[in-house]
Amino acid sequence: TQFNNWADGQGITNMFSSMYTPMFHSADDSADVYFLDAWSDGAALGGGYTRFYSPSAARINAAYDAVAKCSSHAYFRGIMVIPPGESRNGGGPIQFQDCTLGENRTVSEAIDAIKAFGGGAGPKLGGFAVLLPFIGQPRKIDYDFKLVAIFDSYQTMGNAFDVMVKGNGGQQANSTVGRVMSCDTPRMYNQVIIRQMKES
Repeated sequence: TQFNNWADGQGITNMFSSMYTPMFHSADDSADVYFLDAWSDGAALGGGYTRFYSPSAARINAAYDAVAKCSSHAYFRGIMVIPPGESRNGGGPIQFQDCTLGENRTVSEAIDAIKAFGGGAGPKLGGFAVLLPFIGQPRKIDYDFKLVAIFDSYQTMGNAFDVMVKGNGGQQANSTVGRVMSCDTPRMYNQVIIRQMKES
């Protein structure tokens, strides 16, 4: 609430903000919480950070620092492949995987395969996005992009599990995305949306 009130006062309308807490994950994932912001474009990001580092944001930044300390801060280029359903305004389950392209395969081919799986061949999960590494990444990255599955609800997540385990979802995945890329074990988080980007 404090952040949204401050952002409203600054006229920031082209920013999306959300928080993630781990649900299904390994001991390798030791963080208590993750924050993710998205901007409509680079100019919006630059304007937003100008405000974040201004005296007007001192109280908000101090409030964040009092709650959580972040060990890293990285940026990705985000591509929304399939938008989530409109019923998902408040958040819900969201899944991340690190994916590697097959030999001589491209990101465009991967996106086409994700569309084929999520848009018809596979279970109706909700939305899919791709995150391409950009600024603030480790010196050595052992993947090409992150695949994000944005479930419309917890019930949808459970239904998708049934399709993947009991149905033919695994075969459908292998025949579409499996031809283009390989991904590591999924990690599931609960997403809480803090701020929605207003449509222009």
